[in-house]
Amino acid sequence: MTDTLVLRAATPEDLPLLQAWFSADHVRAWFGERTPADVAEEFTAYFEGRERVFSFIVVADGRPIGMVGWSRFGDFPDMSASYQVSDPNAANCDILIGELPMIGRGLGVLVIEKLLREHVFADGTITQCIIDPHVENARAIRTYEKAGFRFLRKVRDHEDDRELHLMVRARPNG
Repeated sequence: MTDTLVLRAATPEDLPLLQAWFSADHVRAWFGERTPADVAEEFTAYFEGRERVFSFIVVADGRPIGMVGWSRFGDFPDMSASYQVSDPNAANCDILIGELPMIGRGLGVLVIEKLLREHVFADGTITQCIIDPHVENARAIRTYEKAGFRFLRKVRDHEDDRELHLMVRARPNG
């Protein structure tokens, strides 16, 4: 597996890496078509704080391999409405393993657990985390189940009109 797994804050210097990952076939299948300009615009809004999304680069054994991020539903009322999430203190998270050779090694579960422990649930106001894989993304759904997420409901993606398999993990006790 890996000896070390680190989530470090994404910075503008990571844009070329993010652009390459979002252009990869295995990522594009689930995150849609994004030009380098689209990725730069989206992540620059995060870096500058214009959109409250917290993005991290996943580093395994000293090498960047992917990206994770999270946000609070209360900061995104359109998404909250389309996902039927009334709790503004519920979080949403995304994960992508950008380096194809790193897929299928069990890293997804470790990355999600680390994100939840160190960032999402470290915020004492977060009540639960909802993740939103496409219904066709069986690998992601299995990974999230292994990380303790359970099926919540199906909804239509507010951006690309594909069906999503919403899954939830409650804040741990204690």
